[in-house]
Amino acid sequence: MAPVSPPALSRPPRVAAIHDLSGFGRCALAVVLPVLAAMGCQGCPLPTALLSTHTGGFTDIEKAPCDDFPGRALAHWAASGVSPDCVYSGYLGSPSQAGQVESCRRLFPGALLVVDPVLGDEGRPYGGISPEMIEAMSRLAAVADLLTPNPTEVSLLLHTPYAGGPLSAAEARGRLAALSRMGEKAAAVLITGQEMAGGVYNLCCLPADSRLGRAAGLYDDLYMRFACDYRYPSYPGTGDIFTSLVTAALARGEEMAAAVGRATAFVERCIALTAGSGEPARDGVFLEYALPELPALEPREARPLE
Repeated sequence: MAPVSPPALSRPPRVAAIHDLSGFGRCALAVVLPVLAAMGCQGCPLPTALLSTHTGGFTDIEKAPCDDFPGRALAHWAASGVSPDCVYSGYLGSPSQAGQVESCRRLFPGALLVVDPVLGDEGRPYGGISPEMIEAMSRLAAVADLLTPNPTEVSLLLHTPYAGGPLSAAEARGRLAALSRMGEKAAAVLITGQEMAGGVYNLCCLPADSRLGRAAGLYDDLYMRFACDYRYPSYPGTGDIFTSLVTAALARGEEMAAAVGRATAFVERCIALTAGSGEPARDGVFLEYALPELPALEPREARPLE
C-alpha cells in the first residue's frame, strides 16, 4: 500500500521575541521560545542582553549587552523580506532598545505589537532601571497593541504612587483605562497579579476601538478578571510564560478571554508542580513537566470586573 502523504500545512504564526537570554533560571527567552513552539508558533529570538543567570537571587552575574543588535536585526529582516506576524518585547537593556522595538511600527506595520514593560516588582524598580528607561518604556507602551504590566509597572508607567494593598473594582478599571489610552490609539491591557478583595487576579481591558477589540467585534469596552491561585514562593519567569501563552494564542487568532484563561491556569499548574520540590525558587518553575499538560488544561473562567 502506498504511503499516505501528510496534509499540506500552512506557515505557523511568526513571533519576534525581543528579550534577554539568561543561561540559568528559566525566564525570558529560555521559557518564551518553548512556550511559543508548544502553542504552534515560530519563535524568532532577538536577544537584548546575555546573562549567565537572571538577576533574582544571584550575585556577580556575567553580562554581555547586545546594545543595537535588535534594531540592526530587525532592519535586516525587513530588507530580506522576513516579516513577523507579531512582535513581543520583554526586558530591554537600555532606552535606545525601546526605540529599536518601536521601529517595528515602521518596518512591520501589520504586526501585532505586544509589550511586557519589564521595569520592576514589589513596589520598586529593578536595579539598573533609570528614569530615562522608564520614560523610554512609556513611549513604547504608547504604541503597543497589547500591554502586560504588573502592579508595580502600572505605577511606574502612570507615574502614580504604588498601591501595595487591594484595589477596588473601580480603581482597577481606572488604571486599566488610563493604560489603554497612553497613546494616540487605544491598546488592550493585561495587569498581572493584582491584589483585590477576595484574592489575586489577572485583569483585562479590551477597548472596543483597539486593534484587538475591533478584531473581536466589540461595541463596548470589555473589562474582565481572572482569579489566580498563585502560591508562594514567587518564581522568576512566570510572567514571561504567561505573556508568551497569551501572545501565541492571539497570534493564532484566539479570543482574549480564552487566551488569558488558559495562561492563568497554566501558570498555576507550573507553580503547583514546582512548589513541593524543595528546589530553590530562583531556579524557576518546572516548565518541562508542565508543557505536556497544556493541551488538556481547563482555562480559568473570565468574569466581569465590577
